[in-house]
Amino acid sequence: MNKYTSYIIILFALIGCSDDTPEVLPPPLGQSFYLLDKDGDDLLDPQSEKAIDAKKINIYYLVNGERIEANRYFLMLNFPTLNYGFGITAPNSANNKSHYYINIALNQSGNNGDTLYTYVEWNENDIDTIKSKIYKKGKVFDCTMVAYNDSVWTPNQLENRTIFTIIKP
Repeated sequence: MNKYTSYIIILFALIGCSDDTPEVLPPPLGQSFYLLDKDGDDLLDPQSEKAIDAKKINIYYLVNGERIEANRYFLMLNFPTLNYGFGITAPNSANNKSHYYINIALNQSGNNGDTLYTYVEWNENDIDTIKSKIYKKGKVFDCTMVAYNDSVWTPNQLENRTIFTIIKP
């Protein structure tokens, strides 16, 4: 091995060990919800005549006092595949669920212990607020509290993922 090859190997080793490497963000925290009306009809089932139009659902986050659309927020964080901030899953034998459910990516823009705000715009006339409290320590990132329109629910992320039920009028 000649001396130039040795210098190149040492250079790559130094670059690879640099503390300037960008921190890899954890995947966004999410919370799942069933969405039913007062009669128990599944409002996320696209076959139902009462279904909410998924194309009209928008997710927003309160970041530094500004309401930001989820797609803009995730592009800023380099999560382009999560551009809408939510996903809807159909019931099937694999997930053992009885209704469709929506998984909403929660705001994660704060620091440890902060209360963060996520807004769900179901349509132009119906907006709900999700407050969440996050826990960050090193690479550990978790949600310790979720409040939906001021009703506080405690998610249990360690056991079977908690899916809360929202009853719409």
